[in-house]
Amino acid sequence: MRFCRVEVILAVLLLCSRVSAALVPAAARGVDYIVGCQRADGLWSATAVEEDGLAAITALWGLAEPRASSSRLLGQSALLLQNGLPADELPGALTVYICGGCVSPSLLQPFAVQGDGGWCMALGARADVLSTVLVAEALLLAPELDLPALTAARGYLLAQRRADGCWRLCSQAAAGDLRLTARVARLLAHIDALSPARSDDGAAAELHRDLAALLVATGGQLVASVDASGATASALVDMAWVLQALCHFGSWAEAQTLYRALVSAQHLDGSWGDGGASRVLRTTSAVVGALRCFAINSARLVPDLVVPSSSLRLQTPAGDAAWGLSATVFNDGKAESLPCGWELHCGPPGENTLLEQGHVPALVPRDSCKIQAEITPVSEPSVLYVLIDPEGESGDGCRANNVARLEYLPAPAAGKMSLWLSPLVIGSEGAPEMLLLRPGCGAMISALLVADGLPLAKNLRVVLLDNGREYLSDDIALGDDGAGEYHCEWFPDEGCHDLALRVIQDDDVVAERTACVEVSYDEMLLRIIPGAVGESAGLPQFGAAEYVSVRLYAAATDAAVELWVANEHDERLDTPLVSASLEGRYTWHTGVQPPGRYRVYAQMAGGTGVVSADFAIVASCELRDLSVLQPEFAARIGVGDTVQTPVVVSWAQVCNSAQRLQLSWTWSGPDGVELAATDAAHEIDCVQGALTQQAAMPEPAALSFPQAGKYDFTAVVTDGETMLTAERTARAIALPSLSVEQTVQPESLGWEACEVAVCTTVKLHAGAGGVGGLRILEQEPLSTQVDDPGGEIDIVLKGICDDDGQIIVKGALAARVLYGRCGQETSAADDMAGGLFAILDGICHISYSPGGSALSAGMSAPVIIALFDPQTDQGVGCIEVHVEGGDETNP
Repeated sequence: MRFCRVEVILAVLLLCSRVSAALVPAAARGVDYIVGCQRADGLWSATAVEEDGLAAITALWGLAEPRASSSRLLGQSALLLQNGLPADELPGALTVYICGGCVSPSLLQPFAVQGDGGWCMALGARADVLSTVLVAEALLLAPELDLPALTAARGYLLAQRRADGCWRLCSQAAAGDLRLTARVARLLAHIDALSPARSDDGAAAELHRDLAALLVATGGQLVASVDASGATASALVDMAWVLQALCHFGSWAEAQTLYRALVSAQHLDGSWGDGGASRVLRTTSAVVGALRCFAINSARLVPDLVVPSSSLRLQTPAGDAAWGLSATVFNDGKAESLPCGWELHCGPPGENTLLEQGHVPALVPRDSCKIQAEITPVSEPSVLYVLIDPEGESGDGCRANNVARLEYLPAPAAGKMSLWLSPLVIGSEGAPEMLLLRPGCGAMISALLVADGLPLAKNLRVVLLDNGREYLSDDIALGDDGAGEYHCEWFPDEGCHDLALRVIQDDDVVAERTACVEVSYDEMLLRIIPGAVGESAGLPQFGAAEYVSVRLYAAATDAAVELWVANEHDERLDTPLVSASLEGRYTWHTGVQPPGRYRVYAQMAGGTGVVSADFAIVASCELRDLSVLQPEFAARIGVGDTVQTPVVVSWAQVCNSAQRLQLSWTWSGPDGVELAATDAAHEIDCVQGALTQQAAMPEPAALSFPQAGKYDFTAVVTDGETMLTAERTARAIALPSLSVEQTVQPESLGWEACEVAVCTTVKLHAGAGGVGGLRILEQEPLSTQVDDPGGEIDIVLKGICDDDGQIIVKGALAARVLYGRCGQETSAADDMAGGLFAILDGICHISYSPGGSALSAGMSAPVIIALFDPQTDQGVGCIEVHVEGGDETNP
């Protein structure tokens, strides 16, 4: 009875010294079994009250998520621990001290044996191995560690080691020696880890290797024995203690063999072992305590997207209209989902089955959204499948309900089975490129399967390959709708892993998905994703006004983390890192920070450890939006003119360092030939910052117009790499040179002399148009003669045709008014200074009023109305109008 109680107490000590983590599925099922065994009065047994109660409390101690009976459980534990435990015996004293939270070396001092560093089971007794292990484990729980006492206990335990490398409960070999050896080995590893000096001790390292090798060999023998003779309760308890010891030595790969053996021996109700109820309860408690050395890295609260088949609605079309389909997506989980996609397939997903796809927004718990699609299938669909989150992006904790099936017509019999396997989801965010785990902590790998030809989907086996080696193999059965979810535990070593999940039927691979994941044992890690500039010597580089993408990986996904950026002088910058919609992703804008080396820091809230990642900002200058402010060209420029104009440009810039820019320009004629250019580029100092800058050439530009047509002024600003260009255009018009006809003197109207004019003679000078342009035939233009000074005349042109002689049915003719014998424009412009006049059936009416011609009475002058094709700006002729100043007399 005493040793049974002591074993349970030691298990309590081991569990109390560990931080709680997410349980592996097998341990969670075992916990549910233990909780379910508790009676209404809080006891687990009526016959072995203390032993069964302490065993159950051992397995449930320190759970991160207490079950519904936790308060009843803890209350009962206090009753158990104070019920008749003798204070003069070490087991009773330890139980009261530990569970009362008052562990102190002074309280346990009466059981110390002076001189040899050991501890005894009862007052006045001799020291023994088990008592020393119990007290040393209790000392490890004290708020302040008593390193001298622990060191003395270590020396005593090493002195009691047998020649075969094991420890014994008594002088003769006993059934509990293997368990005791595993416990002592675990304790030695713990004590040595507390002493920095001993971590470099070669003797201690050799001891650890010897003990680990002994435990590995023992564990292999236990697994072989279980495979041969079955999983007895005694063998399972031995395996559980050896598993814990291997984990404390860091032999995680070797411990996984025992872990898998224990998991495979679990009963359907979550228990382990054989025999009566008390024996099964104690065996289950011991195995659960061992499995808690392992953990699964997953979020406590996860979303659960569901698309019920009953929500699918198919709207059949009339005629050739599109088919309509709608479905409702619910989040039945306990956390918000990430945005993801959806797909609609004609039949089970496969090649050439996709009909439509779309986007599912983020959904909070109890929220829903509707997805809709319009499809035009080649033939009537038989079975439609809707897939939610096919890429595993939402963080969904249960993907089996992400498939909905709608049967419109009876599905044809399948000749063979085809299987669709979704991309792998590792943890809760798809297949991450980096996975941070603690030693002994794993991740769940899951995938969705959808089969066509369900009757043929038999004898399916799933094999997981890790770096080419088979990690595990399981049989799998699909549901009645041909869909199913496969998930397994994966406990990887640190490093890169090429994973392959294969579905095999009768030795044939029918589906396969791969993923590449890097595993690190760091608590936290930062990675900077290279931008457009790339990397130099392994350092990501960024320019001005760029976003730095930062990826934060943390083993504790629910921990609050502070991030900031510092410059090369370790000065913290004010610009914050902005969190993106996806967990662990941040961005930081470089702005116009000067070139140099920068560092991103991350620190968990309340922690002292800081991780960082470096990047560099390189000198850069972004130029855009160049515009020409001057020259500004007049609306009408004659051939042969020369314009003297300043050159002024403006542009927008984002520069993180001082730059030298060059400004230049070119002047090109209608045929593209360069007529003028800057002699040398003008140097401009570009200051740091984000602003709009303006610059002018030191000398004006002389721009000539030697012929009619379009001219281009092009300004160029460059920093040697980036070149901005902007243009201004102008048009030169060829003005006609005409002789003046003899004027006709109008009759005197007896008016007083004033500066008004009367039209006298109208004459047309026809000219050739451009290729495909307008042509006006030689003719006497019809005009309305008026004698009133300033009166308007209507000039009619007929027979206007194109270059091929075809009458223009509908078009336009441009006219501009010029004055003087040499066709020079004067400041005294008429009211009608030109415009567009419609051509209908080859006839065009041009109106002209000579009012304001500034001619005194008795003076005359020619007025030239130049005619142009508005499409090509080619001159097609002109109208010469003689005007004469008249006398205006008030009646």
